[in-house]
Amino acid sequence: MTGGCTGGVNPQTGLVQATDGNFYGTTGQGGPEGGTIYKITPGGKLTMLYGFCYQYPLTDSCDDGLVPEAGLVQASDGNFYGTTSEGGLWGGGTLFRITPEGSRRAA
Repeated sequence: MTGGCTGGVNPQTGLVQATDGNFYGTTGQGGPEGGTIYKITPGGKLTMLYGFCYQYPLTDSCDDGLVPEAGLVQASDGNFYGTTSEGGLWGGGTLFRITPEGSRRAA
């Protein structure tokens, strides 16, 4: 995969500017290798909020999903929602929710 890029690589979507003024996005690889959710401040400080798991060969053992290929959406509850294209119960992806602070739950 990405050889230890802990901050994530391969961002495939645009950023969303949240109500807190920061920008949030996803990478399809990196972190623990299954992709990441990150925050970047207007001043340029990058923080990885969540790293998706990765299992090889690909199996459904990544319950939280992996490879987030779609952008995030901030809902009126302040949380972000998104999808992964792989992992989950049968390996077909997941729908997730993450707080601006990085707490993630299945949606």
